[in-house]
Amino acid sequence: MPHLVAFGLILISLLPMRAEAWRGKLERVIGADVVVVYYARSPAHVRLGGLEISPEMARGARRLVHELAAGKKTARVLPVGSDRGLVMALVFVGRTCLNEELVRAGLARWDHEAVPRERRLAAAQDEARRASRGVWAREPSAPIRGRSTPARLPGSPRRPAPPEPRRRATGRPGS
Repeated sequence: MPHLVAFGLILISLLPMRAEAWRGKLERVIGADVVVVYYARSPAHVRLGGLEISPEMARGARRLVHELAAGKKTARVLPVGSDRGLVMALVFVGRTCLNEELVRAGLARWDHEAVPRERRLAAAQDEARRASRGVWAREPSAPIRGRSTPARLPGSPRRPAPPEPRRRATGRPGS
């Protein structure tokens, strides 16, 4: 019986749980969705979790993150997972959630598979879609990270239009 209890405790410890939020010094913005936050005297590369950013929106997304983080010294990081060795998190500067603002501006889409229960990102995406902002103004021309069917890349030739159907000659004038 004690073995069964110990086994149950081990199984419970393996269940995915949301990590505790932590604060750190916001050092710099590396990309459209990666920031460096110092925590316990060491740098942590933090990816803004739950976002899909198309290459054509990356420059605007990075600019917005820079603007929102300008002059801010601390960030609150709420981990939601990990991705290729990076902490994936919701990142707050003051009361502003960087992830949410990128989605609200239409510069990123909410990745509902990565963070399915983030209502704030869902609401921001609905707002951006209704207002036709950013990616919602038109379909992106480049693939979004994680998309299985890539769209046409910028500068690549468009597919030729299908040929016009041939009309059969009837021999009558005007045909």
